[in-house]
Amino acid sequence: MRFPDGTLDDGTVLLRLWEPDDAGWYAETARDPDIQRWTTELADLDERRVRGAIADMVRTRAALGTVITDAATGERLGNAGLAPAGDDPTTGEMSYWLAPAGRGRGAATRAVRLLVGWARECGMRRVELHAHLDNVASQRVAERAGFTRGRVVPDFRVVKGESWTVVFYDLNLA
Repeated sequence: MRFPDGTLDDGTVLLRLWEPDDAGWYAETARDPDIQRWTTELADLDERRVRGAIADMVRTRAALGTVITDAATGERLGNAGLAPAGDDPTTGEMSYWLAPAGRGRGAATRAVRLLVGWARECGMRRVELHAHLDNVASQRVAERAGFTRGRVVPDFRVVKGESWTVVFYDLNLA
């Protein structure tokens, strides 16, 4: 996967690669009740593990992980990532979450659109994502960013002891 040079920026939000100095913020923010409810983030995530994950991401370059920031102030607003979906390098799988300070500002939609543009530039033909069936906010982000709602899969996976039903979304880039 070829990564963008520098940052992705639309004038309102700026995406930049995660850095070791962001690890404490990430670990603390991931404990937010909504992030815990709608993501697979571990409740006991700590700065050391996040630093290790950032180092692995930089070393392997198997996925693009970005911090969503306010383009004017640099305030951290959330997390957005894109990775190849399985063995198909032309299909990406996207994920995102917002810190409480980032919610209600359109930051997730803007971040998703920026990552979609980058995916297109690096030759991906399709981007997928999925959201918990009850996570209406995440579904709205996907739809505002141009994704098409697809199948609903009951019992898709068990997360934190709970069986998740998810809604799949995709966006054709070709």
